[in-house]
Amino acid sequence: MSHLASAPTFKPFNLALIQLGGVGSDKSANLKHAREMILKAAAGKESKRPDVIVLP
Repeated sequence: MSHLASAPTFKPFNLALIQLGGVGSDKSANLKHAREMILKAAAGKESKRPDVIVLP
């Protein structure tokens, strides 16, 4: 007797993609800039707050 797996269900989610343009060789400055961009994305409008934030 074979059992078929049920079809996966998908839940919509909000995704924020962050492009860190203008970064240089200063690691501390780059990390500070990345943190600021992450906080800005996370603080988005309540109905559009991201569930996932992705950086390159």
